[in-house]
Amino acid sequence: MFITACNTDGSDGTEITGATTDSSGPISLNGEAELDGSTTTAAATADNLAENTLTLGNGAPTDSVVGSVCVVPDVDRTSLQNRSVIAGARRAAAQFGVTADVAEPVTEADYAASFDDFVADGCSLIVASSVHIANAAEVAATNYIDQSFAIVDYDYPNRIDNMMELTFNATEPAFLAGFLAGATTKTGVVATYAGLNIEPFTRTMDGFIKGVSFYNREAGTGVQVLGWDGTDGEFVGSLDDLNVGMDIASGFVAQGADTIFPVAGDVGLGSAAVALASSEPVRIIGIDNDLFEAHPEVGSVYLTSVIKNFDVAIVEAVERSIFLGEIGGQLVGTLENGAVDIAPFHAQSDAVSEALRKQLAELRADVIAGNVTIR
Repeated sequence: MFITACNTDGSDGTEITGATTDSSGPISLNGEAELDGSTTTAAATADNLAENTLTLGNGAPTDSVVGSVCVVPDVDRTSLQNRSVIAGARRAAAQFGVTADVAEPVTEADYAASFDDFVADGCSLIVASSVHIANAAEVAATNYIDQSFAIVDYDYPNRIDNMMELTFNATEPAFLAGFLAGATTKTGVVATYAGLNIEPFTRTMDGFIKGVSFYNREAGTGVQVLGWDGTDGEFVGSLDDLNVGMDIASGFVAQGADTIFPVAGDVGLGSAAVALASSEPVRIIGIDNDLFEAHPEVGSVYLTSVIKNFDVAIVEAVERSIFLGEIGGQLVGTLENGAVDIAPFHAQSDAVSEALRKQLAELRADVIAGNVTIR
């Protein structure tokens, strides 16, 4: 897949090649998931990544190898990302027969000691659970050049030889979410914004606006997107200030938006609160996790979420590092390997017709097959 910013000529930049995949209903992949019932998985390739990018696979080792995966979570042990990473380590332990251990840092000052302890214990693969530990993980990897490390959802500006980066191509599910938003809006106006003006966030917003543009082209409509045009947009400068999420959502709603996609961590919960209190229907699209399940107090406003299945990536990292002996590089989560997706529609199911579910399934298959090129 080739993904770039919007075209300067105003076109949506989305191309269709080859035949459209025919589907008689929601696609079930890996024998487990459907668009209308549970988390779905599909197939695609990674975009614009370095030569040593590794694509997640489905293989399993045939021989038992003694090893261990050790997780250094950030201090917010209750965060959904931490919980998913730890669950992935435990799944890998059960699947591959390795041992799993989890550090218990109380403050950020404890990260370095956690890495030191796991190295001393002879851990096979040490995983830093989030961007919050990136600096400490980099120092540890530099100090212990013969030790295998991995970091979740972070791409270092300069590649570290013994650090495997577990990244996620959220552009793919964001494209599906944009198509969904375009198809379900009643006002003809949707919106997105980001917490920070950095490439992973803008790339995700690119996917969203391209999905809306693709819907417009297919349906002959003119749904408008506020907050990002492929070059300039709204950035709130925070990932945890709910008040700014409320303020920006209120502004979007005042301009007619009835669907908002915050790419801004917990800031989006402020936007969800605005949607919940709105006298007119306003829907939110979540980010990273299924926010309907994570935040039931505002769950009813979530149309879907663009999710990263961190546990899936951890299982693959364990296989590649401990059993296949791969060190460093970059694993890319895609629709194909199930490490990214859109969440079920939950309370908003009535807003998504059977015909639209079928369109989404077909569109997913076309993205997977390379028939739809987002660029």
